[in-house]
Amino acid sequence: MGPLETILLQPYTDSLFINTQGTNGFEYFSISRLEEFLIELDSLKLDPNFSFVDFFTSLQDWYSVYRFTEPVNDEYTIISVDTTIITYELRFQYEARRLQDETIQTVLGSFDCKKFLLQWRVLYFLLPPPFPPIELITTNDSIWIAPDNWIVKDVIPANNIDLSFLGFPPFTIPGLRTELTDEITKVENDHLVPSSIYLSQNYPNPFNPITSFEFRIAESGFVSLKVYDVLGREAATLINEDKSAGAYKVEFNASGLTSGIYFYRVTAGKLIETKKMILLK
Repeated sequence: MGPLETILLQPYTDSLFINTQGTNGFEYFSISRLEEFLIELDSLKLDPNFSFVDFFTSLQDWYSVYRFTEPVNDEYTIISVDTTIITYELRFQYEARRLQDETIQTVLGSFDCKKFLLQWRVLYFLLPPPFPPIELITTNDSIWIAPDNWIVKDVIPANNIDLSFLGFPPFTIPGLRTELTDEITKVENDHLVPSSIYLSQNYPNPFNPITSFEFRIAESGFVSLKVYDVLGREAATLINEDKSAGAYKVEFNASGLTSGIYFYRVTAGKLIETKKMILLK
């Protein structure tokens, strides 16, 4: 991910987990796309006894998301969970609908696609059932799947949310557009020498207590890799020695640390790269 002007020069990571069985496509739900947004929600401290990060992390699992023989426009529920935030009875619901097949044009040509609409909904029960709930939030994710290529286009519009009538400040759920931008090329040599410095996002994230991440450096020299807490205090030193140019993978065990947000930083000469991670125990 990054600016379109430089996207082809940036590192590529793939953390999408897909499994197909019969006529269904199973996807592993992860909070990776929602993480920053969920952290922002938790920072509002709407309810000291409720964590959006913890709640959605508990839902991480395999789900039958893409049902290719489902009748067109028939809606089906993937996840439906009720919870209470402050005194509000809410339902978080993940639904899908198979839309009419569609042909789309890409830089690699024309694709005949299966099209799906995925929706996260937040419903508020002002009155108990059988009274219908009030729909507070709906996100729309349109996905085009081409045979032998999987997802070739994915569009999530930005969503401005106004819950002022409940006493909450307005906020925005960022949009995301994923599509093919250039022909896929083959890498002949697994040994890559980076042009500068690169530090990957740790995985899993949030984690408990072990996670891992990779970094790459362009030139040999002294390298340090350290972990800091939110106050900038050093929590761990993972590397503090000379390293040759190349790629490295590091595993971090945080069993001695408390839950919270931490930062890990790699320094190579004058180059510094920092990422954020979440420890949940």
